[in-house]
Amino acid sequence: MQFQTFCHMILEEARARIPDKVPAIRKVLKNNDVEQIALYMKHPDTLCTPMVYLESYYEGYLKGLPLTQLYDEILRYFEIPYPAPSFYRFLHELTDPKPYLRIRLIHHSQNRRQLSEVPYEQYLDLAAVCELSIETGDLDGTALIHTHHLQEWGITKETLFAAAWKNSIAFHPPILRPIEEPLFFYEETNLASLITGKQTDIASSDAIPRDTASLQEICRRWLSMMHNASCPLFSLSNAHCFHGAVCMLYPGVLSQIADGFGADLYLIPSSIHEVLLTPILEQDHRQVLTTILQEVNAESVPQTEILGIHLYRYDHTGHRLLALSDGSSDEILDSLSL
Repeated sequence: MQFQTFCHMILEEARARIPDKVPAIRKVLKNNDVEQIALYMKHPDTLCTPMVYLESYYEGYLKGLPLTQLYDEILRYFEIPYPAPSFYRFLHELTDPKPYLRIRLIHHSQNRRQLSEVPYEQYLDLAAVCELSIETGDLDGTALIHTHHLQEWGITKETLFAAAWKNSIAFHPPILRPIEEPLFFYEETNLASLITGKQTDIASSDAIPRDTASLQEICRRWLSMMHNASCPLFSLSNAHCFHGAVCMLYPGVLSQIADGFGADLYLIPSSIHEVLLTPILEQDHRQVLTTILQEVNAESVPQTEILGIHLYRYDHTGHRLLALSDGSSDEILDSLSL
């Protein structure tokens, strides 16, 4: 059975069971212009109803799950009264978005359709977009900002991004972690505190006193503990590792990390949630890192979470972020002063 036929059968079953809720099928545009098919309800008296994506259920069908079981699993989301979640009610009633704005980093050319309806700032081949982020415990969720929202709220693109950058840096500061977790026991360093000169390092080890450890000392110790690693890798993200790749564009972050290692950096855009980086020391591991990125994109990261398709290099001396070709040559595709 083809996926289109499967979706039609799900829709017909929904219409038979819950005709009063007016079930329908729609295409939803996700990150990297990926389209997913969802079953939803068009009932005019409901502010919000669940929207169930059908691709994973189709995979279950292909693996042998009976249709009757899949019908029950999908339609149980709609067969009980479903009041509008507080998050969606909050968005519906929101008049001042500025306190809740954050930045999300995505790939530019892979999101041409989505970016045609979304305000964005371009950085090399990446695009910074704005999202509403509600994190109050009872209200948790994110929603991408579209151009029509600016008109509804009466704010400009400049105001939107100024608030979003300020909030992202303040509420989601950058965290640097070695990825060898068994060795470092989830050790991490809050770069925001070190960059501003406030020594609030949250590294788990007591090898260096927390009130005296500089970023240079921490990086030096990390490298000494990783002396057997031919290509030491570190994760740069926020504390939640959610939409944290944007930390690479925070003012001064890459400069401070490069200062800490005393070297230029290679950056692997491993997902929209984090970037991996390594100092360029005695050996140049560009080809190895390119292979890692290709394998991560092909096997480990969902298509909707892929960020980049080639490496970046941070030029410590020139304070520039360089987009590199995906070949073995030293070709620089573009550069950005940071």
